[in-house]
Amino acid sequence: MGSVYKPPDSVVVNRIQRAFPSDELRERARATNLIQRERKLDVVALFYTLSLGFA
Repeated sequence: MGSVYKPPDSVVVNRIQRAFPSDELRERARATNLIQRERKLDVVALFYTLSLGFA
């Protein structure tokens, strides 16, 4: 059987970052009152951890 193509990690990361831009995630977090000011919690890291960490 043929091998399955696996893109390099950088390609995967770039596609995820284009799909979910950091600025937009921060803007939506403020708009929905998830965060009111940025301190120790990085909403982008939280999003990626919760959404992609289950895989």
